[in-house]
Amino acid sequence: HAYEQCDVILGPTAPSPAFKFGAKTDDPVQMYLNDIFTVSANLTGLPAISIPPEAIRPTRASTGHFSTARRTAPHQRPSIGSNAIVSSG
Repeated sequence: HAYEQCDVILGPTAPSPAFKFGAKTDDPVQMYLNDIFTVSANLTGLPAISIPPEAIRPTRASTGHFSTARRTAPHQRPSIGSNAIVSSG
């Protein structure tokens, strides 16, 4: 029902900033939890893109943004910004 009112859902790529390579090898659950926001696109096959933090704010962003769009016909494009719904939770 999420796409009845909007074409694109925007959120963070990960719940926390990137950790150093090998930092969480002793806790694989924590490693997998960093993918929690992106796994839905993989499971549903919806079109999605992750934008790295450097592309958003080179000096201040700590995590990237992840956009998931609804499936549309090939000749249609999602509408972004025409009816924005902002949620902080």
